[in-house]
Amino acid sequence: MSHTIVLNHQSVAPQLSAAVYHQLIDTLCRTLPDPPTNRPEDLASRDDAAKTLIKNLQPANALEANQVALFIAATEQWKACLRLIKQPETSLEWAIKCRAQALSLMRQAQGALNVLARMQAARQNATQAPSPCDTPRVPPPKPVPTPSVTRSADAATPDMPTPQPRPVAGLRHALLTTTSHAGAAAPRTAALPRALQQLDNPPNHLLPRPPSPPA
Repeated sequence: MSHTIVLNHQSVAPQLSAAVYHQLIDTLCRTLPDPPTNRPEDLASRDDAAKTLIKNLQPANALEANQVALFIAATEQWKACLRLIKQPETSLEWAIKCRAQALSLMRQAQGALNVLARMQAARQNATQAPSPCDTPRVPPPKPVPTPSVTRSADAATPDMPTPQPRPVAGLRHALLTTTSHAGAAAPRTAALPRALQQLDNPPNHLLPRPPSPPA
């Protein structure tokens, strides 16, 4: 490769540093096949094609430049293999080998191009992704105030009504009322007046005994 492409660094790949660009050109100089003739027109045409590919593929770093060099070198080599097949002095056995080599180089060139596309897509996504500093910070939600209910001790624990013992007179009145309504329907109602009398005047054996004096 001539040195004309080396001098066009800023016009071909301004995104690359000078060292990376020179390394890319040196790799292509060592791997690109010679043109069919050594005329200056053929060399210039090959250099212009390589320059156009570098400019269109737009490598941005050393890794992408390496993939560009692999793609350009493999592309030019499979073209050279196909040119050898058409030479009249090429034997059939040699033509078959050149065809197989050309197919292998085509796959390598396509693989390098695919890898380059994935690398550039990942780089663009990483560049366009917002940084944590640019992300607006959402304030935390304010706590909902809980209404405080202040109740006195009397209001918090209301007094329950204390059950009062029913007097014996009231029980006697209820039993008499029940007896008057029931009439003589049940034989056991005749014993109710006696039970009521025992409630009013209980026998002595049912009364509690007073405690005996101490000896």
